Amino acid sequence: MSLIEEMQELESAEEFFEYLGVPYDPNKVRLMRTSLLWKFRSLKDQIDAKFIDAEDSVIKQKYADALNITYVQLTTNPEALQRLREERKEAMPEGSSCSGCSHEMPDGGCGDVSVPAGLES
Repeated sequence: MSLIEEMQELESAEEFFEYLGVPYDPNKVRLMRTSLLWKFRSLKDQIDAKFIDAEDSVIKQKYADALNITYVQLTTNPEALQRLREERKEAMPEGSSCSGCSHEMPDGGCGDVSVPAGLES
């Protein structure tokens, strides 16, 4: 299976950490999973654009580095997490069903969706 196919099988933030071999605290990930994946998706898109012809092993390592950097930034810098939450809120479409949703997580994200749209690409 290719890297893309393997990553398409991943369904939760924890699965991304495990697949990419990035150490994490499950309690911290649980509280900020949506923010982590939202930021990781942005970095992943940049990696995909820059390393389009690279070997899967190189891309997988870049993904692991990006996820680790995101995790460290968001778990050690409350201001970075707050800025990211604000960015995510601004990026939500007008009239989004997320407003007032019962699945809202402590990080302001959706507890009903583990992987943001586009991350599987």
